[in-house]
Amino acid sequence: MKANSWEEKLANSKNYSFFEIRVDHLSGPPKDYRLMAWHFDVGAEVKLGDIVATVETERSTMEIEALEHGILAERFFQVGDKIPDGAMIARLDPIDKQSGR
Repeated sequence: MKANSWEEKLANSKNYSFFEIRVDHLSGPPKDYRLMAWHFDVGAEVKLGDIVATVETERSTMEIEALEHGILAERFFQVGDKIPDGAMIARLDPIDKQSGR
């Protein structure tokens, strides 16, 4: 794992009220994913159902969808990074926590 893993970044986060965006295991043996694209920049408003990122495995490409409405506060991986199965890839802050937005 990288020196600044997603777990370390989350542990160092000063905001404890947030929504997680994860690459969830769907079926079969655990998989490793590769991040292909981010569709929002940090600070952008993300709505329920928006496609936040695209990841791929050896056999397929998946779109990661937001399950909540909020502000994309932090991304824990960069394009091209290998992502372990079940990892949190980003943090969404609730709208009311972001400077009156």
